[in-house]
Amino acid sequence: MLEAGCTRKDICITIGKDKSVLSRELQRNSHKRGYSPRLAQEEAEERKRFANLTVTERKTGFLLIKKLPKGKNAKDLAMELF
Repeated sequence: MLEAGCTRKDICITIGKDKSVLSRELQRNSHKRGYSPRLAQEEAEERKRFANLTVTERKTGFLLIKKLPKGKNAKDLAMELF
């Protein structure tokens, strides 16, 4: 809707959300090329997957999973490291 030239106020009225919700969404999910709904959805799913992790798991496990070669198990790798 932004690309179509709609104002943020019009978008909020259309989707039935407060302007703060839209601002937060755009701020959280905008990239160098602007806002991408597809990328925003992928990142939301990624955040949701790790929502229940502890701080330690987020700091260690998240990085391990991101850098894991295909076919490797994160738990086994973590046990090797610790």
